[in-house]
Amino acid sequence: MYEERERRRRRRRDDRKPVSTEAITAVILAGVSILIFAVFLEAAAESSGNTAAIYGGLGVFAMILSIVSLTVGVRAYRNENFSRAPRVAGVVVSAVATFVWVGLYLTGMFLG
Repeated sequence: MYEERERRRRRRRDDRKPVSTEAITAVILAGVSILIFAVFLEAAAESSGNTAAIYGGLGVFAMILSIVSLTVGVRAYRNENFSRAPRVAGVVVSAVATFVWVGLYLTGMFLG
């Protein structure tokens, strides 16, 4: 009885797919981009919108970083050899980061 249970558990453990390092990279890059957005938002709120010009340049860099993370996440999502949950997380978190940055810049262009 015990050996049967152990064999089934071992079989399930062996059936798991590995985690994609590309998907994890996409999540980390998008997380860094969202963190930069939060820091810049706090700096802009404290200074009433009068921040240094370097914030704009770093913001463009963070937006490009989010777009790169989205492309890496989509590329990792297409690879069926890896576990599904990290692949989905790589696309979703990267899409949120890209949407936030592109939305901020489009809002600034049309309202500012």
